[in-house]
Amino acid sequence: MARRRILIVASWYPTAGEPIGGSFIQTQARVLGRSHDVAVIAPSAVGPRALFDRLAQSNEPVDEEGILVSRPAYTALVPGRGIGAPQAAARSVARAYEDLRRRWGPPDVIHAHVVLPGGYAAVRLGHQLGTPVVLTEHTGPFAMHLRRPWQRRLVRPTLRSADAVVAVSPGLRDEMRMLDPDLPIRVVGNVTDTDFFTPAPKADQQPFGTGTFRFASIALLTSGKDMGTVLQAFRRARESGPRSVELVIGGDGPERVRLEALAERLGLGDACRFVGRLTPAGVRDLLQASDVFVLASRHETFGVVLAEAMACGKPVIATRCGGPEWFVTPESGVLVPVGDPSALADAMIGVMRGTTGFDPNAVRRHIVGRFGPEAFLEAIEHVYASVVP
Repeated sequence: MARRRILIVASWYPTAGEPIGGSFIQTQARVLGRSHDVAVIAPSAVGPRALFDRLAQSNEPVDEEGILVSRPAYTALVPGRGIGAPQAAARSVARAYEDLRRRWGPPDVIHAHVVLPGGYAAVRLGHQLGTPVVLTEHTGPFAMHLRRPWQRRLVRPTLRSADAVVAVSPGLRDEMRMLDPDLPIRVVGNVTDTDFFTPAPKADQQPFGTGTFRFASIALLTSGKDMGTVLQAFRRARESGPRSVELVIGGDGPERVRLEALAERLGLGDACRFVGRLTPAGVRDLLQASDVFVLASRHETFGVVLAEAMACGKPVIATRCGGPEWFVTPESGVLVPVGDPSALADAMIGVMRGTTGFDPNAVRRHIVGRFGPEAFLEAIEHVYASVVP
């Protein structure tokens, strides 16, 4: 494997204030850093007033665990309407690159994540430098990029200008081809840090059938994650059998107050706990301490937290919503229709009663082989080799 300089241009990337947003891109950067020299430019949108404060600050990249990261600010030319935002982002990326180049040098490959604004900025920079661009798309549904006329004018030319386009699941690839049926698109799933997400130490594991059975669900609490369906299904699962059972919900978001009120109305009481936003270590701890992970999303392009749960040896229950059906198999979990509390409850009851059994070691092996660091590096290296002479 040839060692290369990989410049990541990320539409989403964690910050001190938002440590979870774009964390899967950060994980890719860190895994790539095992075999390549990696730097990141992550432009961030701010209001016109905040822009002046940000521009007065140093644009020097910061070393974050061996990866140089720059977070230049930009704002739209017409505030509140988005018009000009990709162009402004591209200019901020170009400025940040000049600061980065002096410390790091020119890249061999520019790897963009998400078509707007990162992909657009990356292809402009790549054209300027004569550097090949790989563009990985994560957004679901992909139609979110096509809502406004100015987006539709930019998305297809940006995809066509990239030297290679990657989707993180076959379902997302098919969505993208509705825009451009002839666009060549490879599929490379998100990497799962299987060195970090591991089963609990043996001393902490309880034999199946002892203690309280725990379902976990972790997500940004928005309507698209459909946590209300999880609560309704859990009520039925709780009423179905003799075992003590609980549901722990990790994450925060605009739906949290409504969901907490719904849990009260459903009479779930202390059997349902909302634990708020979690750090990566907190996510791992909750997964390790749970019996089954549940995600009832209305749409997922991949489902990173599902893979993280499986890396911890936990079976999953997920909806057929685009990404999960690519890798959740009968040996690793159960798939149910979107928005169907009865089907979700049946799956939860089956796992809780042991009628649907899973081997934790097999669950983990499945995800390590598909999306662990070595599998990801092998897959993405084929993409890089196709665009670098």
